[in-house]
Amino acid sequence: MDWLNKYKKDITAGSTLVETLVALAIFALIFSSLMSLLISGSRLVRANEARLTATAVANKKMEIIKNLSYNDVGTENGVPAGSILQSEVELLNGINFTITTDIRYVDDTYDDVAPIDTINTDYKQVRIDVTWSDPAGGMPVTLATNIVPNAIETDLNGGTLNVSVFDPYTNPIEPVPNATINVEAPDVIPAVSVTSQTDSNGNFILPGATEGIEAYEVTITKPGYGNDRTYDVDPINNPNPSTSHLNIMDGEVTSEYFQISQLVNSLTIHMEDADTADPISASFSMRGKKTIGTDGEGLPIYKYNEFHTTDEDGNYEATSIEVDPYQIIFDEAGEGYVITGYDQLLPFFAQADSYNTINFYLKTYEPFTSLFTVIDSSANVLAGNTVRLYTDDFSYDETIVATEYGQTFFDGLQPVTYNLHVSLVGYTPYNDTIIINGNENQTISLAIQ
Repeated sequence: MDWLNKYKKDITAGSTLVETLVALAIFALIFSSLMSLLISGSRLVRANEARLTATAVANKKMEIIKNLSYNDVGTENGVPAGSILQSEVELLNGINFTITTDIRYVDDTYDDVAPIDTINTDYKQVRIDVTWSDPAGGMPVTLATNIVPNAIETDLNGGTLNVSVFDPYTNPIEPVPNATINVEAPDVIPAVSVTSQTDSNGNFILPGATEGIEAYEVTITKPGYGNDRTYDVDPINNPNPSTSHLNIMDGEVTSEYFQISQLVNSLTIHMEDADTADPISASFSMRGKKTIGTDGEGLPIYKYNEFHTTDEDGNYEATSIEVDPYQIIFDEAGEGYVITGYDQLLPFFAQADSYNTINFYLKTYEPFTSLFTVIDSSANVLAGNTVRLYTDDFSYDETIVATEYGQTFFDGLQPVTYNLHVSLVGYTPYNDTIIINGNENQTISLAIQ
């Protein structure tokens, strides 16, 4: 019976241990839940305290502005100008509060708007945003009000800047809302430094701007887009900018249009040997269509015009470039290779958010060659066309069927005149002569019969 009593004691001890562990687990769960509630409650209290403090800060700033005379309501380097800082930081209760103040003239529609309304500084609109970086977080506190002069409207000196921003590669062309506009005029008195955004129609209006000749520097940006801007008149680099810094004249409206387009994810240029497919490292220029002005000879200055080199794998990847048609310029003699073909029609139109690769096929350089690309009236390549190139005495007479890219490549040529015949079933044959002066690259369009 002793063994039975001992067995019962062991069972009782085991049961006590299990019960104790279960009790501890339940206690830990309850304790963890209580701590989570305490932490969440503490964060909520802290967030509410921060918001109340931010609201008090915004109200204090607004009261200061309301107690100013109408003529003194303005921001430092703003339009209208005044002593209020556009951005400042105040430390309260261990939290940094950022106070952003925007004061702007309003051209009210009640008495029409510029340019019909020649006095378009009707009243001032004040907006105060208070944000904070405390871990408790929270949406910013915003206050806004209108400050109205004693008279119906003011009659101040100054002009109006009217900016419109659009995307040239949308169809139909669309305005760009919420684009950031930065206006700098450091040489006018008082100096101007204003940052704002376009409205839903891509417009931005700044009434009451101080008069200045080529004084206003404007920059347009938006995430996911390229940029546009005004330029200095630079006698060397850009003597005739497309858009120079803007003039503001008293009582007049200066209207200017800017264009920004979306970004391309990547455009890869790949170069390889036409016979072996081995990668080739070579240099080239890549140029967009957009221009920023003309040089002293009236030739275009391109916004994107860069020199690149493919790597050991034969690749160069251009990223974050704007939507635009891009041309590739290759110095065949200088690089020691001649282009025998490529798999995209040039210039290549790189579209928004796209990933693209243009493959170039090269062979060892020789001085006299000709590459033909045949397209239809809609600029589609015509694969399988037949090109015959021959001399009058038939000392050279070669016929080649085009690749899937509509291209034929002729080498072993001489600097003489050749007869050219291009044909494809369903299209009117093309006949011409061509003088080979070097490495020719010609695009031919066939008309449907």
